[in-house]
Amino acid sequence: MADQKIVLPIHLGHSDKKGDAQGAEAIARAMGVSRGTIVRWRKAGAPVYIVGKKYQCRYDEIWDWIAKNEKIIYPGEPVK
Repeated sequence: MADQKIVLPIHLGHSDKKGDAQGAEAIARAMGVSRGTIVRWRKAGAPVYIVGKKYQCRYDEIWDWIAKNEKIIYPGEPVK
């Protein structure tokens, strides 16, 4: 049991606070990339969803997708 990974399903892209970045902009800020990158990742199959008019994702799902798709995300760079 000590080997099990505990993952909290933190949702990115949604905030109830007015003035907070939301949608693709909030996800981009949390991931350290541009808004355009989030849009490109979604088109490439990343688990980024549109809820209403806003982009949302789960922190654990997006990181898993990044780990599995490094060649899509970083074309031309060697995958370590």
